Amino acid sequence: MATRQPVEALAEDEILATGKDRTTVRLELAGMTGDHEDGGLEEHLELDEDRSLLAYTDTFSAQLLDEALEQLAAIRSPFGPADPGAVLTALVSLCAEAEARLDDAVADARAAGYGWSAIAERLAAVNARAARRRYGAYCRWREEGCQLPIA
Repeated sequence: MATRQPVEALAEDEILATGKDRTTVRLELAGMTGDHEDGGLEEHLELDEDRSLLAYTDTFSAQLLDEALEQLAAIRSPFGPADPGAVLTALVSLCAEAEARLDDAVADARAAGYGWSAIAERLAAVNARAARRRYGAYCRWREEGCQLPIA
């Protein structure tokens, strides 16, 4: 997965040179441009607000999921998204893929200095201890260079 440069990392003169406002640049960096049925992403973004602190559902999440389901169903079935079975298996595939990436996402957050409490909040876990119990061994394993134990 390609790392996107945060809009905050761009110099003000670089943004001004594009002739676009910071919100438009942020949307483009996120790959989220174009018309949206809810009136546009721009009206919902506050540049100083970190909306990644808590997991929640919103129109952006739903739109991205709808697009992914439509594309995956189209790839996997001759009937595409018109086939409810194809949509169902596409949804299960996306859920499994997301679940499989959680271990690495938590390990990346730990490596970046996030504490277990902050990770637990983002996971919507009960508490830091539960998050550490679930992901701690994998984080340690990755931190140690992903070495398998010698029998």
